Amino acid sequence: MRKISRRNFLLASGAVTISAALSACGGSSSSTGAASSAAASSAASAAPAAQGKVLNIWCWNDEFQGRFNNYYPEVASIAEDKSTTTLKDGTVVKWTINANENNNYQNKLDEALLNQDSAADDDKVDIFLIEADYALKYVDSDYALDVKADIGLTDADLAGQYQYTKDIVSVDGSQRGTTWQATPGLFAYRRSIAKEVLGTDDPTEVQSHLSDWDKFNEVAAQAYAKGYKMLSGFDDAYRTFSNNVSAPWVTGTTVTVDENLMKWVDQTKEYTDKGYSDLEAQKVGGTIVKRPGFSEHNCGLAMDVGGSGDYTLEQTFANTAAYTWLMEHCADYGFILRFPEGKEDITGVIYEPWHYRYVGVEAARYIMDNDLCLEEYLAQVKK
Repeated sequence: MRKISRRNFLLASGAVTISAALSACGGSSSSTGAASSAAASSAASAAPAAQGKVLNIWCWNDEFQGRFNNYYPEVASIAEDKSTTTLKDGTVVKWTINANENNNYQNKLDEALLNQDSAADDDKVDIFLIEADYALKYVDSDYALDVKADIGLTDADLAGQYQYTKDIVSVDGSQRGTTWQATPGLFAYRRSIAKEVLGTDDPTEVQSHLSDWDKFNEVAAQAYAKGYKMLSGFDDAYRTFSNNVSAPWVTGTTVTVDENLMKWVDQTKEYTDKGYSDLEAQKVGGTIVKRPGFSEHNCGLAMDVGGSGDYTLEQTFANTAAYTWLMEHCADYGFILRFPEGKEDITGVIYEPWHYRYVGVEAARYIMDNDLCLEEYLAQVKK
């Protein structure tokens, strides 16, 4: 039973190569809100002199940056802090990396793209990475260019790309991105447990026991009888169903709940009722990353704040001057540190020095002055 996982794409907003969304490398605006430039590796050097001299690439982690720096033959030097890469022709590649937690990457990217026309030439987004989950949001917009018609890539350039990865970033026959990574997903199993439950740990034989959902469910029952959980939580199987839907969520004014999603709902209920899923693992995971739709950010009252320079959502943020200032003044604007250190057992979430929630000035000052978390304050108010 295979599980399809995320694919990473590069989109161009007016400039360059590879697999992301390509955006304009500075200069005048086009119908896409960015200037179209030359193809692939020559894109930066072929840009008109009036355009920017910095190639801005946006990512949510340093994975693609590492591939670029290690394998792109035109790299001449890399800054000590890795914030920039200089190419042999003098082009400076500037890396903007915004962590993906709580939709932070998309929020920052959206803001930058909305300001694309008014941004300085050297500040315009040229390439941005996206995932299959939200590819259509950017592909079906004015911010992504056609990789062949606008960027200049050829069919030969794209020949090694799987067709399904092309389809994900195409609209009306126009391919708006290319992929640098296609990662097949899977359900991993411990061979010792497979041998105990199935009597074999041979991969081919194990696969035969899991070749369809009926067999998968049978193995789940056998595993449960031996004291094991088939899934670590209900999110485990979600992509297997969601990546095989036959219709979009919304068509015109009609919302469609695909049959495959309802199969996932049914399976989730069955596995929960029968104890085949490890809900405890789900709870532990929820103390670090909330499930989609369950984050405080969805209510519009919370925000994440990082230090200057590279945006980071790390506990080391507590060592910065910005954090010190926030602890002294956030309440003046009605905000509180939502998940303080030492309150994990009460909030159910790890210490997050970057996460602030609006509660109003009066409540915020009381909470911060008395070293409370929101749960403790609400408990007092209810009394």
